Amino acid sequence: MNSDLYSILYYKHHEPSEKHKRMSIYNRSAQFASFKALDGYEDEINKQNKTFKQKIELSNEEKERINEEVKKIKKGNNIYIKYYYNGEILERNAICKKIDKDLKIVILNSNDSINFDNLIDIRLIDIAKYE
Repeated sequence: MNSDLYSILYYKHHEPSEKHKRMSIYNRSAQFASFKALDGYEDEINKQNKTFKQKIELSNEEKERINEEVKKIKKGNNIYIKYYYNGEILERNAICKKIDKDLKIVILNSNDSINFDNLIDIRLIDIAKYE
């Protein structure tokens, strides 16, 4: 009985809609395409597989050089900063918002704060050179 019902439906003439245009084969196939049900899942898996870098131990001379550079930096200065964070070594150019010598942190305009102990390199960027 089901096969009879199916054959009736299968061979039934279908009138095209006057309201909706016929969908292209490409658009029809898109509804069956794979999708990512868990947004960001692959990124989390990649974080798990990330190899952590060993924190660099600086020599006394390098620490002293960094201390001297930190003394030169003022609020609003453009700086290059390289630092250790969460198993990674990051580097970027930024604007210094504040240097808190009591807490031993550099605060950037992005409100990121970097502990002096995590600094690998920090330098003033001379903007006049690039103009």
